[in-house]
Amino acid sequence: MALVLRVACNRLGNCKISFMSDKQKGLVEAICILFPNAKTRYCVRHLYANFKKAGFRTKELKDLLWKAARESTTKEFEDAIDELRKTNQHTYDWLKEKNLTHWSRSHFSIRGHSDMLVSNLSESFNKMILEARGKPILTMMEIIRIKIMLLIVKKK
Repeated sequence: MALVLRVACNRLGNCKISFMSDKQKGLVEAICILFPNAKTRYCVRHLYANFKKAGFRTKELKDLLWKAARESTTKEFEDAIDELRKTNQHTYDWLKEKNLTHWSRSHFSIRGHSDMLVSNLSESFNKMILEARGKPILTMMEIIRIKIMLLIVKKK
C-alpha cells in the first residue's frame, strides 16, 4: 500500500496527504520516512482509550477531553483545556505531553482537507474488505470494486 501511495504522490507532485492512526508503534515514524510532507493525526477515540488506561475514567474528564479535541479555534481550545486543568491537573499534564497537532482540531494544519477526529471510516472500510485482503491484487481490487458498487446502488 505504501508503494501505491508513494507512486501516486510522485505523479501528483506535491502530495498533500494526512494519515490518521491509533498510534501503533513505529507507524508514525515509518510514515514520516516514507512521506516526509504528510501530516499525521491520532484517532481521538484511541487517545481516549489510553486516557482511561492512565486512570482518567470519569465522564466529566471524558467530556472535557472531547470538548478540547473538537474546538476549532485556539482560543476555544485554550478555554477548554484550562477547564480541564482546573478539574484535574494530572489529566492536563498527561494531555500536554501529547502533540496538539496530532489530536486537537484547533491545531490541525490548515492545508488538510479533513478535520476528522476519529478513524471510524477507515475501520469500517477495513471490515468491509476483510475477505478481499488475502487475495491476489487484481482479485482484491475487483472484490472491493463490486462491494463499493453494491453500496452505491443500495444507497440510491
